[in-house]
Amino acid sequence: MEAVEAFGGGKAALVDVATDGTGMRVACTRRGGVLQVWDRDVATGAVTLTAQVGGDVAREAEGGAAVAAPAGGAPVGPPPAESLGRVVWAPAEHGAVVAAADGGDVRLFAEEEAPRVSAGEEGTAPSSRRPRRWAVIGVLRACPEVTGASVLDIAFGPGHLGLLLAAVDDSGWVSVFRAPRVLDHRVWELHSRFRAFEGVGVPAAALCWCPRRQEYPFLAVSAGEAGEEVEMEIGEAEDPGQGVARVLAGRVWACNFNEDRDWQAVADLRCATGASRRGNSNASDGGSAGVGSARSDDDDDDAGGSEEGRDVLCRSMAWSPRTGRKRELIAAAVGTGVQVWGFDLLLCNEETGLPEVQGVASFPACHDSLCRKVSWNAPGDTLASSGDDARIKLFMEDLEGGWECVQIFGTEDDGELEMG
Repeated sequence: MEAVEAFGGGKAALVDVATDGTGMRVACTRRGGVLQVWDRDVATGAVTLTAQVGGDVAREAEGGAAVAAPAGGAPVGPPPAESLGRVVWAPAEHGAVVAAADGGDVRLFAEEEAPRVSAGEEGTAPSSRRPRRWAVIGVLRACPEVTGASVLDIAFGPGHLGLLLAAVDDSGWVSVFRAPRVLDHRVWELHSRFRAFEGVGVPAAALCWCPRRQEYPFLAVSAGEAGEEVEMEIGEAEDPGQGVARVLAGRVWACNFNEDRDWQAVADLRCATGASRRGNSNASDGGSAGVGSARSDDDDDDAGGSEEGRDVLCRSMAWSPRTGRKRELIAAAVGTGVQVWGFDLLLCNEETGLPEVQGVASFPACHDSLCRKVSWNAPGDTLASSGDDARIKLFMEDLEGGWECVQIFGTEDDGELEMG
């Protein structure tokens, strides 16, 4: 399988890449606090660098087009970022807005109209169509109370909730920000803040929103370390006894936006340590994925800015769009593998009144090194994972309800695999 497109610009190493909802625009962060925006031409299909914010913003983009720079050539607004990490796009209905983690803060970028050029100014002719440029529109303080904390993951909420942005830091706090005026992206307020694993002593690492319309918005947060087995199990189905230790891997939260903005834990996501199974698992043990212990020498290069030598249990989470499916699915990059949990928000345990979580699929060591990212396609029937082994794997559910790896990218024998 050949790559669809290969493009690049700049000598600095890539940190993170994200596409917008249309798939026609790509934002990437690079070492040195640089954000780049690439656009695909609808007519020719060519991908060109159209904007660069941070670093040497005065240089020219590919194709000779000038990259947008601050008016007058002088830096304005917040100071330049030293190191950008995770990058995400806002929902398309809220315009071209990008957020990137910047140490303990979240830096916001937006595409705006450049100042109008009057007739004869700098030898240019007046135009009815004003050019557009990218600029920093604000900085959100995600870790004001914790010295030295770093933002590990950020995620915009679904568009029907308005313009919301959640950020999780390595101290375990989750901050939710809101733009009260949707048409003004420069004004933000702190909506709510909570500790993801209060009383457990486990830091957080990644998060994701439920993409569908619900009575309450739901947010899933993953654990950054494999902590000890805890006594409190929220909404967890009883384990039939597999003889393996199970640790907290994530937690699902719900919030009542109309009242006190308080977040309540509704379900725990657990996985098993020491599991040696490979491939599909239709388990009912609350999810038994092996926790990878592999550690890369480049762990300090993680997109979220994790500390050198630190083992992160779940580096990425993704909530599947519920298309023709009765239950919710949440996938996570667990160690060197992938874990998928399933639960029904409307079907709760009679005793606890909370959803029962079941392990849907387990691929404990599907990558040869750390698994970095998981993502669902738009219909929610295909799961993709990528790792430090430079491979991308696609997983799908078969007609019997089992999950299999159906395609691999990045190997000499790329191509489709036979469903088991």
